Amino acid sequence: MNEYQIRILGGIAIPEALDTAKSVMVSVEADIYEAAKRDLQAEGKHLIIYKAKAVGFPLVSQGEKKYKAVIKSKKSQALRWAIQEYGEDYDEFMQKMLDNIDDVINFVRKLT
Repeated sequence: MNEYQIRILGGIAIPEALDTAKSVMVSVEADIYEAAKRDLQAEGKHLIIYKAKAVGFPLVSQGEKKYKAVIKSKKSQALRWAIQEYGEDYDEFMQKMLDNIDDVINFVRKLT
């Protein structure tokens, strides 16, 4: 019988320190980008390793505490995921932003 593993690469940023004496629950969507097969010592058995990269918005909780977490990645990737999370087509959204860049910049300046 084959064995299977998922290896999720990348970091998840959280807003505060965790209690190292307690377990933490992490739930994250991941895209598989590679599957590698390794022979095991048992005749005819293989270890299948799926390499995956975290995407979307992870959920992190420890006890009753829940954290807003983000995947540590390039800001452009984070923006793409956020736009898609709201159900928008990335290319159309970006074109609208570029067509209205003055309004976008003024809006963002008012946020700070």
